Amino acid sequence: MKKNILVISDYYLPHWTGVPKVIRNIIKELSKHGLNFTVLTVRHNSNLREEEVIDNVKVVRCNPSIYFSRAIFSIHMTLKYLRMINGYDVVFIHTPSVHIFPIIMISKLLGKKTIVFHHGDLTLPSGVANRIIQEIYDLVMKLSLPFADKILCHTLDYAKHSRNIKNHLIKFEATIPPYSYSAKKIKSKKLDEIYRIKKEGKIVFGSAGRFVEEKGYDLLFKALPKILETTPNFHFIFAGQKTMGYEDYYSKLSKLIEQNKKHITLIGKLTEGELRTYYDLIDFVIIPSRTDCFNTVQVEACLGGKLSICSDIPGTRELVRNTGYGVLVNSKDTDDFAKKINEIITREKELKKNKTKLYKYLSNENNAKLLYEILVS
Repeated sequence: MKKNILVISDYYLPHWTGVPKVIRNIIKELSKHGLNFTVLTVRHNSNLREEEVIDNVKVVRCNPSIYFSRAIFSIHMTLKYLRMINGYDVVFIHTPSVHIFPIIMISKLLGKKTIVFHHGDLTLPSGVANRIIQEIYDLVMKLSLPFADKILCHTLDYAKHSRNIKNHLIKFEATIPPYSYSAKKIKSKKLDEIYRIKKEGKIVFGSAGRFVEEKGYDLLFKALPKILETTPNFHFIFAGQKTMGYEDYYSKLSKLIEQNKKHITLIGKLTEGELRTYYDLIDFVIIPSRTDCFNTVQVEACLGGKLSICSDIPGTRELVRNTGYGVLVNSKDTDDFAKKINEIITREKELKKNKTKLYKYLSNENNAKLLYEILVS
């Protein structure tokens, strides 16, 4: 008999960030094994339907009630969950989620198997209000996680350092989710700028996603004078939305970006197909994050054949540490930034010999099998 899985996430497609992409990939791979999925999420855009089918998966959206920082809370989600839950065998909650406490308590009362996949601690920019929100969220997680049957995260390395799950390792299992790299490549005017930059003989280091403080782009920009001493043809290109409604990070860095416009280009948000082409065009992917669970952009770029230079921080560093497909950098050390960027250029051919290790580590077949066994056991 097929098992019915109810996925709970604060965000889902077409919200195109790391967590929705990972959930989409999990559903895509595990549906091949006979599992039925439904996604319960928040209607983050009023133009979206309350119910629709995306890639043969039913998506149910609940109207938002309260916005605070990057979080959206919906009172309707708990009510909708109560009406839906009887038709499902497993509740699969993806965190960070501001809805975890009522959902997990109801699941426990109804005897439903409940699994939490943790995509990273809630990390907000500096400021008193954000610190209060973060503390409240951590308290909610502290109250909620004891009721989970199993807690998953990409790596044990991140789990051991996580504010939220380091005290629950007894029910923890490291689980790298499946990753998709199958979008059809698309060219666009946005990408033309990269062709121009490369014609100038520049070596392009690229990144993508959310332009926010936790991603550490200011650390990279401050290291530019040192980097240019050893790699004068260095150029950084960022693909993604540069201004976020909940964080004014770009304004803080706009002067620094303008001063270094010969070496920094922001090309804006890309579609999935454009992003595939973007990965082909860059020479290396660079992840200067302050904190990051398991960076999706790094995974996608590496699967596209690009070596990674990433911060030596819990979680994200595990891809490079386990495969050798790149180098690790102390992103707070400008000298180390310059040293490691020069190193990855000079050792490119040598490091790319580790591609077999990379594919084994990110094997969708092996990783999907482990996740399937956790969900159905």
